[in-house]
Amino acid sequence: MWSCGFLGVIAATIVAIDPYDTGRFAILGVRGVPHFGQRLTVASAARRPEFDIAIIGNSTVQLLNPANIDNGGSGDRAVSLAIPGTGPLEQLAVARWFLRNHANRFVSLIIGLDSRWCEARAPELTNPFPFWLYSANSVDYMTNLFSYQSLEAAARRVSMLLHRAKPAPTDGYNDYDIGHRWDEAEFRSRVGANTSHDDAASAEGSNDFPAASLLSVFLAELPERVPVLLVMPPQFRPALGRESTARALGCARAYRALADQRRDTRFINFFLEPTLTGNDEDYWDVQHYRSRVARVMEAEISTGLMQQRSFLPAAE
Repeated sequence: MWSCGFLGVIAATIVAIDPYDTGRFAILGVRGVPHFGQRLTVASAARRPEFDIAIIGNSTVQLLNPANIDNGGSGDRAVSLAIPGTGPLEQLAVARWFLRNHANRFVSLIIGLDSRWCEARAPELTNPFPFWLYSANSVDYMTNLFSYQSLEAAARRVSMLLHRAKPAPTDGYNDYDIGHRWDEAEFRSRVGANTSHDDAASAEGSNDFPAASLLSVFLAELPERVPVLLVMPPQFRPALGRESTARALGCARAYRALADQRRDTRFINFFLEPTLTGNDEDYWDVQHYRSRVARVMEAEISTGLMQQRSFLPAAE
C-alpha cells in the first residue's frame, strides 16, 4: 500500500512539473525546458505564443536561423522545429502540434522536403520518435509519460527552474556550424562517392512519391489562412546523370504541382541552384550545407513569405 502511494506521489509530481512543457495538466506557469535533445525540446518550442512561423524538417533545414526569417516587416517571429534524423511522419506530427497550439492565430509553415520526402517506398521510421508527446490524445500522452526518462526530465526541468541548468533555445535554433572546423580531407572522404555519374534514364520519369500523398492530406486539413512554403534544400554538386538526382528532379515537379493545387502554398527549389551547390567549403557533406548557403536561403524564404502575405485576405 505504502509503495503504491509513493508511486502515486511520483506520478503526480511528474504531471505537475510537466517535464516537456506541453501545457497538459501542469501547475507551473513557467515556459521552457533544458537541453535534452530536439525530439523532446521541440514540444515546448512549438507551443510558445510569440512565434507565428514554424520551420519544419530535419538537419537539412536545421541551419536556417529563425531570427533571419522576415515576413515583410509584419512582426511575425519564426521558430525552428527541425529535428535531425526525422522524416515525413515525424515532421507532420510536429507541424500538427504547432498548429493545435496556435489555433485561431495567423501562422505560417516552412516545410523542408529533403530526400526522405522523395523515396519510392512509403515513409517509415528510421529512428525512435515520441509521437505520444505530440499527440492530440491526452490519454496517449499520460500512458507514455510515466517512465524513468520522464522522471529524469522532470528533475532536469526543476534544475532549470532553479537556474542551475541552462534552458534550451526558446526559438529552437541549433547551429551545427558552431565549434566545427571545415577540413578538406574529411570533406572529400564524405562526398567522394557521391560525385560520380551513372545512367538514370529509368528514373527520369518517376512520379512515385508516397510521402506526397501524406502531405496532400495534411494540406487539405489546413484552413486557407495558413500559408505554407515547401522548400527543397540544396545538395552539393548534384550530378545530373545520377539516378538520385533524376529522382529529386521528378520529386520537385511532384511537389511543385502539389503546391499549385492550394492557393496559399508555394514551392521553392534550391536543389540545383548553381550559386549554392558548387563551392566545396559551403558543405560538410552532400546534404548538409554551411552558414553562407543558409543565409541565402533565408533571404529567399523571407521573400516568399512576404509574397504570400500580400495575397492573403485580411485577417478577421
